[in-house]
Amino acid sequence: RVRPTLDPLAPRDGILVFGEVKKKIQVNKESLASQSPFFQTLFYSDFMEKNMIEIPIGDVEYEEFANIIRLIYGFDGASLT
Repeated sequence: RVRPTLDPLAPRDGILVFGEVKKKIQVNKESLASQSPFFQTLFYSDFMEKNMIEIPIGDVEYEEFANIIRLIYGFDGASLT
């Protein structure tokens, strides 16, 4: 299987929601899944999140995850929401 590129302009097909204030990050599921077994399982296994557009993420702060997304996609200062 060819792994997708981490194109920061790839269409967003999922929204990760963080914390009680519901801060959101729009993501491309295939790109995240190609970089993380956690997201591969979350998006493509038989979990209810597989078919959800907005997916709550617990135990991780928004800013921490935003930094990971910036690192994965290789951009800084771009809007994540």
